[in-house]
Amino acid sequence: MHQFHHTECLKALYQVILRCFRKAVYIEAFNCSVIRHVVKDVVEDDKNDVWILNVDVYLAPSKTTIASGKIEFSIKLNNEAVTKVVDVPENSMVVSAVIEVPKGSVHPWWPNGYGAHDLYLLKVRYSAENEREVSIKEVRVGFRTVELVQDPVGNGYSFYFKVNDVPIFMKGSNEIPVDILPERGQDKKKIRTLLETARDTHMNMLRVWGGGVYESDYFYDLADEMGILIWQDFMFACALYPSNNDFLENVLDEVDYQVKRLSGYTSIALFAGNNENEGALRDDWYHVRQNFTLFKNDYVKLYVDTIKNRFEEITHKRRIFVASSPSNGKKTEQEGYVSNNPYDQQYGDANTSPGHKSTDRILQASQKCNPPRRAREYYGRPLLATERCLGCSNLVGSRFHW
Repeated sequence: MHQFHHTECLKALYQVILRCFRKAVYIEAFNCSVIRHVVKDVVEDDKNDVWILNVDVYLAPSKTTIASGKIEFSIKLNNEAVTKVVDVPENSMVVSAVIEVPKGSVHPWWPNGYGAHDLYLLKVRYSAENEREVSIKEVRVGFRTVELVQDPVGNGYSFYFKVNDVPIFMKGSNEIPVDILPERGQDKKKIRTLLETARDTHMNMLRVWGGGVYESDYFYDLADEMGILIWQDFMFACALYPSNNDFLENVLDEVDYQVKRLSGYTSIALFAGNNENEGALRDDWYHVRQNFTLFKNDYVKLYVDTIKNRFEEITHKRRIFVASSPSNGKKTEQEGYVSNNPYDQQYGDANTSPGHKSTDRILQASQKCNPPRRAREYYGRPLLATERCLGCSNLVGSRFHW
């Protein structure tokens, strides 16, 4: 029989536990309540020449103590500070505040290439009624508006963004996970290099692809600083997902956490429910045409009845949501959220790709692509494949990747 020293057993267990997580783990203790999320958005009030800063503070009350107290909001502007104090009713889970900021006290936030990206520090301080317990969270605010314009034009609808009422020509790329290993994807040097490269090549929008991961707070902080707008997919991609209650409850947890965590970032322009799942259903990628109505109902139940509804509940319908990407935008909604042709280039966003063609025909095929309202993906193989340049003919067969 093998005998192990008690300390060695504990050490081994500790090491196993540490390897169960890919992010920092900590223990938090409190008696009354702590701040979990600060969700904010900015609305322009031209009539009164102010910005309206809407803030929802989500609290985690104790299970054993009646939580109450007050929340103080303070934001430093260019030449002054604005402060507001709100009482916290007993055991409140969310406390809201509306703060008016004179337009002359701040500079507007602009995308890369259109102006500066000024950010202002908002400090949120919760203090328990007995003043013995305090929870503080600081977030940054950029004063800007974002609008997705879908007006009738030609045989379809336009599909472009306005920031601060100025039409913006979006230049960017799809962002896949920073690293194939999620642990290394938290590397701040890698994240900074990625976003600096986007900025320095004159990009002003990145699409966080729905087949990847929700990126770290540091990623979105840097996007705020560099003026890079984010098209944020929910992480559902290229598949038919279930719609049973257990799965939908799990989805709601994901939406709750990610929308509360991300929607307050100035760089976030839009949330999309999934990557290519509308097209997958309509084009019968998975051979379910004989049960199309069943799978369409499941699709709507997941992306509209569950994700969209919870998203609008949290954001008070002040944020932009599309059910899928690519999609026909407003036209898709009019057709019951699964368009007859989700790739119609007269509407919404679309892929622009010559498809799975040989390298020799890529330019010829590209010339035949009609420009869509907005290109979400445009890709192709390198014109000069490395293996061809090196004369490695036995590797030519491996060129069928992006």
